[in-house]
Amino acid sequence: MQVDGKGNFLSRFIGLLHVPDQASQLNIDYDPDNAPGQIDVEESHRPHAANAPVDLDDVDRARSPAPPDLPSDPWDPTGHVHTVLVPSIASPHAVGVPPPHLPPPTTQQGGGGGGDAELRIDVTYQSGGDQDDVRVVQLNVLRSDDTITSDGSPPAWPDHHAPDFQFVQHTAAEAMPDAYAHTDLTSPESIIATLTDLGAHSSGHGPQTLQEGMVIDGKSVDPNSPLPTDPTTLIPTMPTDHHANMAVVESGGNLSTNFGGIANDNGQDGTLLVLGDSYKSNAIVQTNVLVDQSFITGTTENASIHTGGDAASNVAQFVQTLDQNPYTMGFFGGLHWHVDTVQGDFYDIKLATQYNYMTDNDLVQQNATDHYKFVETGGNEQGNELVAYNLNSEHYDLIVVTGNSYSANWIFQTNVLLNSNYVSVDAGPGGAGQETVVTGNNWTSNEAQITDFSGPGHALTPEMKAVADALANHDTSLDGNAGLAIPGNGSDTLNVLFINGNYYDLNVLQQTNVVNNTDTVQQTLSNGESGYVMAGGNSLTNQAIIIDVGSTGGQYVGGQQYSDSVLVQTNIIAQSSTVQSSGQTGGPITTNDPSHLAPEAAAIIQHDAPSQPAPDPTPVPPAHETVTHSTDPLSSVLA
Repeated sequence: MQVDGKGNFLSRFIGLLHVPDQASQLNIDYDPDNAPGQIDVEESHRPHAANAPVDLDDVDRARSPAPPDLPSDPWDPTGHVHTVLVPSIASPHAVGVPPPHLPPPTTQQGGGGGGDAELRIDVTYQSGGDQDDVRVVQLNVLRSDDTITSDGSPPAWPDHHAPDFQFVQHTAAEAMPDAYAHTDLTSPESIIATLTDLGAHSSGHGPQTLQEGMVIDGKSVDPNSPLPTDPTTLIPTMPTDHHANMAVVESGGNLSTNFGGIANDNGQDGTLLVLGDSYKSNAIVQTNVLVDQSFITGTTENASIHTGGDAASNVAQFVQTLDQNPYTMGFFGGLHWHVDTVQGDFYDIKLATQYNYMTDNDLVQQNATDHYKFVETGGNEQGNELVAYNLNSEHYDLIVVTGNSYSANWIFQTNVLLNSNYVSVDAGPGGAGQETVVTGNNWTSNEAQITDFSGPGHALTPEMKAVADALANHDTSLDGNAGLAIPGNGSDTLNVLFINGNYYDLNVLQQTNVVNNTDTVQQTLSNGESGYVMAGGNSLTNQAIIIDVGSTGGQYVGGQQYSDSVLVQTNIIAQSSTVQSSGQTGGPITTNDPSHLAPEAAAIIQHDAPSQPAPDPTPVPPAHETVTHSTDPLSSVLA
């Protein structure tokens, strides 16, 4: 079966030009005790109350008795409760449950003739297996290029030479690791090709387990560490008293957000047997490119200028709880096996792309006298929100794959912001009062978490291979020793998914915010009127979480095993400011000399005074290796 030939193809388009406050304020809790609680899971997976004391009727019905009350359990993979979950015949699949021992198959005395009766496992077969192929694209494009004049006729606008926006975007693209640079993240075929290529060029390491931990801007920190603060909260409060002698201009303050969550438990099983090769990859790639350029001039006598103060931050967390599972899976597999067979490949695919593009290039002229005036050309908002999870999916104690297994949990986040402003504040007749100008305090932020509930990888044992071969032949009766080779769930029934092909488990979130805020503001204050200009304060945020519940009992692979866990975090911040005034200036002023910046930052700052000629619009891009690249490959085996 080809991926594109499947019938249950889903494509969505969602555009929100204005994001509700609650959507833009969504936060991801990076506490590993609470992280999985971010997204609701099936009711059947919620904690079950402890069973009543052992009832002899349970044994009479050939059901394994429930264990007695157990003490509090400090190990809880889901983070919902801190008590041991006890399995029942109605819900034998609770994650993290130590199933009770069933007696191993033994030779029993036959009646009458005194011969031996061998213990056998009966097997039934049927077609089944719920597959998912979900692909979501959310795209917003907003253009807010405004021109406002006070007297109705356009003034002589000053020359404002901003950095080339396409070059700024190219700089962000250069930060993508080569291994993923040419991958179409909306195509399963392209993702699979990348996984295969990664495995072919690996350094030959065996399966690697995902290391838990939180990383902020390339540094490992305690998971309870505070998250980076939002610099837009430090912007002086905008005057709102309509009775004041005040002129206000807001040309910044734009908001662009993405929130995405994938909770995938379709592949939840006790044990995964792969007769071919296994490719497993967990990756978070985060990139921020923030360019802030300001030129401020005027003749006011009392001014408070706020430039710089920008921030870019990346927060990433990996959670791999089942790697430390203390419950050994060595229990008898049961006497009754139910097998769902799939002829061909099996697809469990969730691919989501969220993209925001905004241009807010404004020309504002404001002549103010003796009253309150307010002009807002910024404050635009756009965002995407997505939560995808499985409903009523079948869970299996054993999955057998005759081909290869491909598993990817990938999050790619990119923010690109160009904030280039020219602000002129002049004093008219009667002079000007207090002036406040804010061109900085911009923020680009990425937050991502991958929670992988999967056991470690092992080599396929001969006993497991024999079981797989018997199921491939549709044997209806197995030797009792098969129950010793395959871990059970604590009952006498084992649910099996048999895939005659490859197994694709792909969860990918791609989030991008691109904002160009280039403004020219000319403000004239007369008769002692005060002024306020806010041309910065833009905020770009990506938040993503993937929860993948896989083979809790581990996977056993007959061929080659490839596994990686990769984190790449990149921040490029370029700030420059020039302040010229014939009057007195005061307040915090941040001036950054581009010649003192890193090469990639200096290359994208093309700051010129209005009287100077425009720079070359086609500068030479920096080499990829010169990009500020804070990398923390937790367990990478990339060549």
